[in-house]
Amino acid sequence: MHEGKGARDIDEPPAEIPPKEMSRAILELKKKHYADWADHPLPPLGGRTPREAVRTRAGREQVDLLIKDCENRESREPEGQRYDFSVLRRELRLST
Repeated sequence: MHEGKGARDIDEPPAEIPPKEMSRAILELKKKHYADWADHPLPPLGGRTPREAVRTRAGREQVDLLIKDCENRESREPEGQRYDFSVLRRELRLST
């Protein structure tokens, strides 16, 4: 055990993170994850990136379905933790 101000016993549980701070941190992680999502090859797109896939009609439909699936799952998350997929839709020029 360390001595001094702010030291805590090793068996003491960590302080709880306030819900607003936790939501903000989760949303930031999602933003970082999706920041370059359009440029990562994805198995459901046959190894193409979403940016490559949207160049064809079939690919646009596949990417749209992937994003819709993500939006559906995200809609069940607490409001402060939901990623706004309209950012990706604009970037990939997909209608909402």
